[in-house]
Amino acid sequence: MELKHNDPVAGLPQDELSLIVQPAESGHHALFEEGLIRRALSAPMPQGDHGAMVEQVDFALRNLLAPGELSQKRELVASLPETVQDVVVKLYFRLMDQVLAVRGGFALH
Repeated sequence: MELKHNDPVAGLPQDELSLIVQPAESGHHALFEEGLIRRALSAPMPQGDHGAMVEQVDFALRNLLAPGELSQKRELVASLPETVQDVVVKLYFRLMDQVLAVRGGFALH
């Protein structure tokens, strides 16, 4: 997977990202259950001051993009409150769109 200058994931482990990004190009998003994706993408982004949520989302995204077993990553997502799950899914798709745009592809969702 070729990195470009403005790649939003340039500093992250590329082998691990390949396992996430390459399937995303085909519409396969293995980190999340299909029902969770549907719910999250149809829910509005939470508004207001959500300090604790920001910490949970940051923790989740760091762990989802780090090396590790897919099953453990899915368990992590399932353990989060629904509102945090929704934000993580939305940010994941935003990140995938940015990564694939930089690399000349697009995500199917």
